[in-house]
Amino acid sequence: MGNQFGQTDASGKSLYSSLAQQKAGGSNAAVTPGGVLNLQTASSGNAADSTDDTLHTYTLPANVLGASGAKRLRVRMSGTTASNANTKTGKVWFGSASFTFGSGSTLANNKSWYAEADIDYVGVGSQNVTVRSSWGGSEQTPVVSTATQDETGSIVIKDTGASSASSASDVVGKTFSVEVLN
Repeated sequence: MGNQFGQTDASGKSLYSSLAQQKAGGSNAAVTPGGVLNLQTASSGNAADSTDDTLHTYTLPANVLGASGAKRLRVRMSGTTASNANTKTGKVWFGSASFTFGSGSTLANNKSWYAEADIDYVGVGSQNVTVRSSWGGSEQTPVVSTATQDETGSIVIKDTGASSASSASDVVGKTFSVEVLN
């Protein structure tokens, strides 16, 4: 069901009654506005070790995602890999849940990479996560998974890079953003 204020449940109550609404273009359909929560453009590479090293990080405040908050977040990140045959790995993290968006050596030799993660609120402490990426110049198989983060507390969102050869800056993050899509 729907009305000029957006989606409603069977009783006619707006599902988005606590969120600001605006018209979608010239129609009577209503949308909840979104926007960029965080944008980082400083380059940052992995350290000279074989662990996951943070390239960029953002702490999502409590209750941004949830029943009375946003229904979808989009995290975008991009960067480059070093010109060597080392095995490199890139991941996006949503709280304690990590999702590998690229790994390998041959494909990731002196190439650009890009990843995008959609995080959808399903219910209290339950999120669906879809990660799409290009690693080493090739589209990767999407990662479709779940997370169980408590959105009533703050949640760290980050991207990481690692090198199996413990070589610094094998994975360099160039950009990172977190958006509310609703």
